[in-house]
Amino acid sequence: MIKLVPENKKWHGLIVFCNECKKSQTAKNHCGHKNRWVYKTDFKFERKRYSKVLKSDNLQDAFSELIGFKDSIKNVKVSPLNLISKDFTILESMEKYFAKVTCQQEFKYNKRKTKDHQNECLRVVNRFGSSLEAAGICLATTPIDNLTVAVLKVFYAYLDENFNIHSDSGIDKHTRILRAFFEFLKKVGMYHGANFFKAIETNSIEGNPVTLTDDEYQKVLEVITPENGVKIHNGVTRNQYSKWLKSAIIIGRHTGLRRDELYNLTWSSIIEHEGGRFFNIIDLKVSQQKGKIYSKVAPITDELYEYLLLIKEDSTGDKIIESGLSKTTFRDNLSRAFTHFYGVAYPNQKVKNFKYLRKTHITELSSILGEEAYQASGHAGSRVLEKHYIDRVAATMMFSKFKNKIAQESKSDFSI
Repeated sequence: MIKLVPENKKWHGLIVFCNECKKSQTAKNHCGHKNRWVYKTDFKFERKRYSKVLKSDNLQDAFSELIGFKDSIKNVKVSPLNLISKDFTILESMEKYFAKVTCQQEFKYNKRKTKDHQNECLRVVNRFGSSLEAAGICLATTPIDNLTVAVLKVFYAYLDENFNIHSDSGIDKHTRILRAFFEFLKKVGMYHGANFFKAIETNSIEGNPVTLTDDEYQKVLEVITPENGVKIHNGVTRNQYSKWLKSAIIIGRHTGLRRDELYNLTWSSIIEHEGGRFFNIIDLKVSQQKGKIYSKVAPITDELYEYLLLIKEDSTGDKIIESGLSKTTFRDNLSRAFTHFYGVAYPNQKVKNFKYLRKTHITELSSILGEEAYQASGHAGSRVLEKHYIDRVAATMMFSKFKNKIAQESKSDFSI
């Protein structure tokens, strides 16, 4: 979907053009012919203007295509044995970093990051550029080496004034990305100054393998009603309730699937094999990282299968969770709604978010499969699970219940 180019990104040379009106579109002045909009380049290089309609239909891909187009125009080939020393502008440095993050140009063999990670990096560095512009610095002409430690005050003040970011986690995220930005520029020889953002202390990243108890899970489901969904924020009333919400939470708890994967679930993705049932789905995270399609299976328990049969009676298509929303909106609404209803169920406790369902499921797997749990969870090894997913106390309790259940069944069989 074609979206207007944000004001803080207009200096890159990317515009939205309407083929009906034959005019460029801006946030302040745009037409209603959205089906006729296209992304187009509009910039100058060595006194020549370059205008080209791009093939991309979303903002991130359009920026990646723009970077590739600029690179093909400049066609600067630097031999590693004959390095050319020049002053790179802030804008050139940002564009080179964007190429690296999105695995474009000479970075196409880099390990791919998820779209979410890419967007986060691009967003933070764009905010850094906007903070410099707001301070009167021209990104297209100012050498990156001219920056001083004063950028710290400029950037963090800009964050505070424009995005109201005060939490340690929010500040830390911006700091870490900008550290990586300057570190990258030093590695490729575009920047020779100090990495000022290393002077800003950040909290260490610690694992948070805390799960959702059965009581918490059940109570959250119980309070999901239209009446409890009402939320007033900054004078605006919104209702976090959706008809599909309970289904998403129940399936998420029983499978440990991510939000994107829940959105894509279809009835045709259910397979039966040797008496068992599974979802056969695309592993979106791994596929994005590797650059090719990877599949995975998620077991369907008898309890979940009974629930699926129940909701299938009202199903009108192949999608299991019929939200009628775009993937991005579905993800956002699901996260906000779960957090809201957990707060309704436990108003005096620290809020838990939707990710806790996945941690709970993986902890359950670990209690039964031990170190082999990563093979069922879709991770590369058990180290990630230990740090971020497995709640050892909960795993021990789950394993005890599992053993007791097996023991009881064995006694019943023996008595027969």
